[in-house]
Amino acid sequence: MVKKSVYEIIKKQNGEKFARVLRPVLDLPNIVDIIKYAGKSERDAQDILPYVSSLRVFTTQPTDTNDPFELLHRAGYEFVEYADTLEKQNAIQKYFRSHEELCTFTDPHRFEKFYIVNAVKYNIDSIKPSPNPARQDEYGTSVISIQMLKAGGRISIKNRYNHTVENPDNTFGSNPDEIISGLSLALKAKFNIDWQLTDINLPAGFTLIQDNILEI
Repeated sequence: MVKKSVYEIIKKQNGEKFARVLRPVLDLPNIVDIIKYAGKSERDAQDILPYVSSLRVFTTQPTDTNDPFELLHRAGYEFVEYADTLEKQNAIQKYFRSHEELCTFTDPHRFEKFYIVNAVKYNIDSIKPSPNPARQDEYGTSVISIQMLKAGGRISIKNRYNHTVENPDNTFGSNPDEIISGLSLALKAKFNIDWQLTDINLPAGFTLIQDNILEI
């Protein structure tokens, strides 16, 4: 008898769309039991993904490159820039709709306090907003701003759907390795900083009982 994969089990248990969203965390121990009662819709999965991601102990594996910009290129981002001036900080503003602009664009000192890496996908002109926006859909992640506090201890990955989706400042669970493996280590090495993923609470509509996420 062929043993089913975790993805196949969750697909049957919670639905295919739900399982697809949780692909990045399917290696988490006991993931099947943790999300057994956590809903069945794609939105349910999107809502709990940051929390589930925060349960992982992330250990970055060595890669054949320690250049974070090269890794981002490999992940599909054409324009990648360390924003060490106000002009560079706001260079991506043109890709944001007026009602979704980042607060970054109105903070003239952000680049002085944070290491900012902006990235724009190769096919940016052909990527359109979804009628049902999800934080990590193609449009949402087509322009990202990775911001790391220069004093260390804090990181945020910002989303193109700013103000439209829940927790847009916590895209990919604010874990660069969810963009491409090895990116966290590469960023930490390049900027000589460190951070820990912030503890994340479950969103409204969910509760935790004996380590199981329940939709309420």
